[in-house]
Amino acid sequence: MDIQKKEVSVNMPIAKANCSVIVDSDAIVNDSKPDLLKIIHIDPAVKLTKTEVLNGKMMITGRVYYKVLYQPENASGVVGLYWSSDFSHMEENPDFAEGMMCSVSADVEHLEPELINSRKIKIKSVINLDLDVKSSASVMLPLSVSGDNLQTKVCDFNTFSSFLNKRDIITLNESLTLPAGKPNIGSLLKSDVSLCNKDVKVISGKVIIKGEVVICNLYIPETEEGIDYCSHSIPFTEILDADGLTEDHICNVKTDIEESDFSLATDPDGDIRIINSNVRLGVKISADQAVNEKAVCDVYSMTDQLDVSYNTLNLQNLISSADFDHIVKASVRPKNANSMLSVYNTTAKPTVTATNSADGIVSVEGFLDVCSLCICSDENHPVLPHLEEIPFKIDMDVEGCMGGMDACADVEVNNITYNLGVSGEIDLRIVLSCQTKVYEKYELDIIDHAESMGARETDSPSIVLYFVQKGDTLWDIAKRYHTKAEYIMELNGSDCSDLKCGSQLLIPRG
Repeated sequence: MDIQKKEVSVNMPIAKANCSVIVDSDAIVNDSKPDLLKIIHIDPAVKLTKTEVLNGKMMITGRVYYKVLYQPENASGVVGLYWSSDFSHMEENPDFAEGMMCSVSADVEHLEPELINSRKIKIKSVINLDLDVKSSASVMLPLSVSGDNLQTKVCDFNTFSSFLNKRDIITLNESLTLPAGKPNIGSLLKSDVSLCNKDVKVISGKVIIKGEVVICNLYIPETEEGIDYCSHSIPFTEILDADGLTEDHICNVKTDIEESDFSLATDPDGDIRIINSNVRLGVKISADQAVNEKAVCDVYSMTDQLDVSYNTLNLQNLISSADFDHIVKASVRPKNANSMLSVYNTTAKPTVTATNSADGIVSVEGFLDVCSLCICSDENHPVLPHLEEIPFKIDMDVEGCMGGMDACADVEVNNITYNLGVSGEIDLRIVLSCQTKVYEKYELDIIDHAESMGARETDSPSIVLYFVQKGDTLWDIAKRYHTKAEYIMELNGSDCSDLKCGSQLLIPRG
């Protein structure tokens, strides 16, 4: 007896986990800046610097960046302060092994600032980490079993394997000139960078990324009177190499702001009206390829007694994927609406709280943490933030989805527009991009080894009357009596394949 096997590589889900890391950080106001009276606003961001899976553990390192606006003592206006803090985390799991694939997303979940004195700030940050670990395993797939008087059951082997994991950098260097009518720059207070209108297309061996980088700069004018700001949009199109990648692959492209630097320069008239920007976008390209094969999942002999062993595989198959845009509209009214002159910038951070699957539908629920930084006429409070939590729900038609399937959704903010109304309300229009994938998890038993133990005794009658039991299949019955499913159908009629519990079948001896 000979089993013909084929080696295939498949993704095996190892673990998904969520954990929190507490980062304590102290910031000292440097000597060139005035004493601190009150913290106005803190804008945090977290970047991962390294993730590595080792035997029994995962090592994660990163850095938290803080942009602080504060009100100085014995003076009006606003002062900007920047600093960063490193962190590390070790996640233990006995199933982790060196070389496994890992995907980690990080976000600042909570901040607790404390003003120690006029020169020192203490911040406790809670970093949320989402971990997804997979292994690339080799499976020996049985394609056929050869031998006399054998019956084999062939099943579909559908899953996917990792094809590509790479990270690229897109660098954008631009000299940004202040719009006409804006006062010259004295000093930069805060620079915000966001990515919007992103569009990704995969062609043969390439990934094309289009989008816009929006840069908002808050600054103190050269006259040191009041606060002003400006915004610029930098469109980009980048073609990245991805050898072997095609539209048939299951592709995911994540783009984020890796880092940004800004410096001031003079224009031809000698006025400080130019902001030199250097923005680095990190692009992570991951792609899987479908594995669709036929495998022998059972075997028996009509004449011999077989010793058969099986290999149980825990598999995951992609049923469907879809991309959707969803628009959230809302109006918010800041407490300082009466003194509000304009809105410097509005940011929104999505958090997904639930993803549910039903027949043909995936529902994604969550909320947006929206922050609008407002410019006010109050000299003592020229900049004030307004925070708002806005819920959202996205119902998407997804072909092939059924209740109980494993659905996951990745929600990003693709664009934000905002207008200040005459009554002091901020009208928001936020475009969310949602990438959804629906998976089916299943177990599959395949033949690992089969060996004849010699001829079996054949003292059974030529025909047996059998009452169908719950869960029976023709294969199960034929295997039990060492006959063929075709023989049973010939004796009972072809419609007997639709078995009903309690019905009678005549089983011929093989």
